[in-house]
Amino acid sequence: MTESILNGILIFGAIQAVFFSLLFVTKKNKELPDKIIAIWLFFLAINTLTILSAKFIDKEFLKVCQVSFTLIHGAFLYLYARKLTINNAKFHKTDFLHFVPFIIAIIIGLLTINYGFNKQKAINSIAITGIISGISYSVLVIYHLIKHNKKIKDNFSFTEKVNLNWLTNLTIGIFIIWLGGSLVGVLMRFFQYNIPIVWVFTVIPIFIFYIGFYGIKQNIIYSPNTKDSGKKTDLLIKSNSNKTEKYKKSGLQELSMKSINDKLIYTMEKELLFLNPTLSLSDLSEHLIIPAHHITQTLNEYTKQSFYDFVNYYRVKEFKEKVFAPENSSFSLLGIAFDCGFNSKSSFNRIFKKHTGQSPSEFKASKK
Repeated sequence: MTESILNGILIFGAIQAVFFSLLFVTKKNKELPDKIIAIWLFFLAINTLTILSAKFIDKEFLKVCQVSFTLIHGAFLYLYARKLTINNAKFHKTDFLHFVPFIIAIIIGLLTINYGFNKQKAINSIAITGIISGISYSVLVIYHLIKHNKKIKDNFSFTEKVNLNWLTNLTIGIFIIWLGGSLVGVLMRFFQYNIPIVWVFTVIPIFIFYIGFYGIKQNIIYSPNTKDSGKKTDLLIKSNSNKTEKYKKSGLQELSMKSINDKLIYTMEKELLFLNPTLSLSDLSEHLIIPAHHITQTLNEYTKQSFYDFVNYYRVKEFKEKVFAPENSSFSLLGIAFDCGFNSKSSFNRIFKKHTGQSPSEFKASKK
């Protein structure tokens, strides 16, 4: 790869980062995760420019900055994922601690330059710390997203735009890059392999575009105005094995659960709330004026199902009735499914087969 092409790629990446950062800054109704990703993209632009500048200006400080920036990307990724998946997310003073290693690295770099210590050794140490930081944060984010996906079915009747598959893919990609970088470092340091690392720079524009493109489309998962939030919502993250112990302390009796269950059934069978494709636990809680954690306990303990399965049972039931109605004979299966509250073909097919053991087309054919 020629030097001019590589420089062009870096310039393009920096321009992209600034552009997407401005998009997030000017976004209407932006929340904390949007602000975090806007700042992250701004730092990505600076990081890209330091890489470019260090190629032309022989300044030790630029080299220190270049490697020190490896210590902040994992922190931004984690904070974005964390704040996006909790209720009423706020930025706390302790969150600044994630950026302390970056500040320390800059200070160490400056001291090394000014007092004539071994500069290359200091830069190598910071780079190794950056790789460890990147890998550690990637693992932490993947673990956090796994926990998030476990609690989705207790909070939503759908998974689109809340399962954060794009963020999972991004994190896995970052993890692979860090792992690849560490492997290259080992091969070059201990086995004297001469491996060009310019390929890493070519990934930067792709990486920035992916963050900007999917990040700008990502909606807030938990509304900041959601009632019954905070610790009670965070309790839903706990595994099923902890639910029984947790519910023992809730004070909700079986008679109360039966009453709540009757109201839940009424809202589905008579008020047809399941037709709302984005129905969430908080929506149902506000509609019934019942605490969300009481609804969750009733569904988990009294009916032995999640909120997701409860709502989609009625959607499947509605589809099974509508698909044979004469007035719907001219509609496609997917069109009928959308009328029943489903919001994507993939989720409809998956949910329908789970409840019936057949695909929608097989079900229709079997009843003819």
